[in-house]
Amino acid sequence: MKTEQRAARRPKASPPKKDRVQPREWFKILRLQKNVSRARMGIDLKLSENTIKNIEYGESDPSFMMAFVYALYFGVTVEELFPDVAIEGKKYFEKLQLEFAK
Repeated sequence: MKTEQRAARRPKASPPKKDRVQPREWFKILRLQKNVSRARMGIDLKLSENTIKNIEYGESDPSFMMAFVYALYFGVTVEELFPDVAIEGKKYFEKLQLEFAK
């Protein structure tokens, strides 16, 4: 029986999270302007308070779907709410374009 060889895995799009942690002040500011606690936001969005804290402190990134949910909750765009993720995505795309141009 012949086994198929797998393609080499691509490197991750961004450096390990521990190397790029930065607080998301805008996320926290919008939450406070909306006058909701982390606990209330967690209840509203059916998430744990800890999840909200980790997003605010930049310790975790939102999933694709949840990035839109958070943006809708605050009435802003995903790019406005998570500029760090948008910038990383753009940099990675530019890197891919250079590789494809070779």
